[in-house]
Amino acid sequence: MTVSPLPTPTALPAGKTVENRPRQVSNDSFASLTGLMKSKKPWTVAPKPKIQSLISVPTNGLSQSASKLAVRHLEKPSGSSLSRTHSTGKENGFNAPTPFQPQHALCLLDSGTATVETPPSSPPAREQGYDEAVMKRMEDMVAEMRNMNTDESSEWEAVSKAPSDQQLDSPTPTLAGPNKAQKASSKQHGKDTFRLPLTPSPSSSLSDHDEPIVRVTQAVWDNMMDQMAKLKKDKLDALAKLSTLEREEHLRRQTKGDNSSELDQLRYRLEVNQDYKAAMSRDIRQKDAEICKKELEIEDLRKQVVEMDVVRKQVEQLHAEIHYLRVEAEQKGADAGSFTQLIEFKDQEITRLKEVIHRIQGQLSSHQTRADNLAETQAAREKKLRQTKQQLETIEDSKERLLDDLDNFKTQIAPLKSKLKDLELQLREKTSSCDRMRNDLRHTERRLEITNKALHKVENHLHLKGAAHPIVPSDTTKLPRLVLPCMECFAKNIPCDSNSRCQNCLVHGEKCLRWKCSQMHILRDGCQEFPCMLNHDQNGWLMLKQDQPQW
Repeated sequence: MTVSPLPTPTALPAGKTVENRPRQVSNDSFASLTGLMKSKKPWTVAPKPKIQSLISVPTNGLSQSASKLAVRHLEKPSGSSLSRTHSTGKENGFNAPTPFQPQHALCLLDSGTATVETPPSSPPAREQGYDEAVMKRMEDMVAEMRNMNTDESSEWEAVSKAPSDQQLDSPTPTLAGPNKAQKASSKQHGKDTFRLPLTPSPSSSLSDHDEPIVRVTQAVWDNMMDQMAKLKKDKLDALAKLSTLEREEHLRRQTKGDNSSELDQLRYRLEVNQDYKAAMSRDIRQKDAEICKKELEIEDLRKQVVEMDVVRKQVEQLHAEIHYLRVEAEQKGADAGSFTQLIEFKDQEITRLKEVIHRIQGQLSSHQTRADNLAETQAAREKKLRQTKQQLETIEDSKERLLDDLDNFKTQIAPLKSKLKDLELQLREKTSSCDRMRNDLRHTERRLEITNKALHKVENHLHLKGAAHPIVPSDTTKLPRLVLPCMECFAKNIPCDSNSRCQNCLVHGEKCLRWKCSQMHILRDGCQEFPCMLNHDQNGWLMLKQDQPQW
């Protein structure tokens, strides 16, 4: 895409002046541009010397597509024409269009440099009308500037940061936004100018009027500024997304590192839940057994209540008989003697039955209280049993969840299995060595115990002084009358006789263990050398000092 140069306005004839008055502003913003295009003069291309220069454009809202417009041709007008042009511009002010004094051409360079070509002479001027092809190229250029690529903005910054000496050696086109004077001119002409001034280098000095000028409308300028603001906003959004992704990656790495510790915690919780479940099952079975036992006791109490009801009915029947006999005694005075004896007998029987009734009522009240207590205990245990079952269901649910988590983690610990096998081998070796050491320690402790026992036996039998052994007497053994109770009767706190096997142990099939002096049992020589502190008979069976009181 090339930009056709605008014609240099012709000088006014001698003797005529131009009044410095404002022109009528047309409603069409492209009216002045259309007039200039219609009055464009043709020119021809001639070979010109090339001057390499670096174009540096600041990034003030334009994309790199605008920088690809370079001056294609440079037409150098004569001195008289330049003077006439400047005078005309001064007379017209900002109302007159700015003349395109150095007619340059913009060329597209990949390296970011532009070639400034200076023609030897200006082409012949001739009148030409509206050129549709030129206008179409102008519209294509405006469309290309609107669709500027935003991905090449970094190259502008790289070019703008070039060294100062390099920028001095090449002409630098600059982008001039609409200033106060241009804003005033845009109100009249409806357009702004896009300036690319060429900074003169030390080798080639150009005049002030040798600056390429590209005019753009206010709408194009605003569009470029809006696109630059949008690009800045997109850049900020991209930076925010990048920081979010970095945080997520950091969190993902931390989570991956904590998987092993979470797996160990889940295994430990699973083992604890299994132990707790087993303990709860044992408690439930024990509570069920206790409930069955209490139900049997309640059935026994109910039977006793039925028996008490039968006795109460008998007492009521006896009361009725006594009343009947008393009535008959009053009616039959002659038979009073015989009836008196009968009444006394019946009164004695009634007294006896009343005592039985009072005793049974006391037992009944105690049994009733016990039954109420058992009922309350059973209700509380049933409630606790329901709570325990609910807890067990909750534990089952948690166990299922933990098993699911364990299955998920099993897929993640596959790389660790090889390491685990090595550790298991090491653990097996350490365990075997530990077992060997434990066996050695057990044998050593056993030898030490045997040695201590032998030592105690050797030390004048002092360990037997004041000691007693539980011994089962033979069937032919005669025990003293005040012999100590056997261990079973003593534990149950019940009376015990002096037989070789007491009645209680005989009924229940238990071993009847009696206490015997250790000196008499082991030394079998009696307690002559060592005065015994225990009270026993000549055979060594421990005795009471007096009869055991009966409560």
